[in-house]
Amino acid sequence: MKAAIKRTLTNINIPDELIFEVFACLPVKSLIRFKTLKIKKVAILGGMVYGYGYDEFNDDYKVVGIYPVYYRNGRWDILVQVYSLRRNSWRRIGNFTRGVPSDQWGYFSNGNLHWIVDREKIVSFDMAKETFGGVELPKFEEETSDWSLEVVSGTLALYQYFQRYRVDVWIMKEYGVGDSWTRVVFISHSNDINSLERYLFCLPVFHLKNGEILFKSAWEEDSSLQSKN
Repeated sequence: MKAAIKRTLTNINIPDELIFEVFACLPVKSLIRFKTLKIKKVAILGGMVYGYGYDEFNDDYKVVGIYPVYYRNGRWDILVQVYSLRRNSWRRIGNFTRGVPSDQWGYFSNGNLHWIVDREKIVSFDMAKETFGGVELPKFEEETSDWSLEVVSGTLALYQYFQRYRVDVWIMKEYGVGDSWTRVVFISHSNDINSLERYLFCLPVFHLKNGEILFKSAWEEDSSLQSKN
């Protein structure tokens, strides 16, 4: 089944990771009649950014595409298109004017897709209203070398990286409320040059009832996990 899907993906412009995420959300019966999404060909200046999520208000599944295009007069824009499964069509909704997204795909939580933009802010997209907004960052206690987004049990989460020695995990306990960001876990490790790289592959996947977070790692070695109440 996976091999057949992989062969199909070679004919479309949507990243494999997004397609597999879509399939994982669908019942088996739906996989028999999945659709191939095609985007009108344009002169692409850089990489495409995508996101997938559910519009609960309109009972519709949507794919959001953000991509830069180059014009012959030397001008360029970042365009936004939305695919509606209910309408079975793409529709351009305007330009993206909030910077350059750093993530290849958006993270879906609370009816919104989220991207890191310009490595300094979180931009959200309301799937029902089809409008962009923003999410306040945590009040970091220390300067960070880098950070990234994740979704843990449907809740927006943030990874804060400290080069060579620590990774903090923040959870937004009340969506849209900046003060609700809470540091729940930090991962400490030995102070060697390869430590940060190895923890880039350690992802939070589930928030347990006792406050602990279950992580999935591509590395065999165990990391040191600590819960914060």
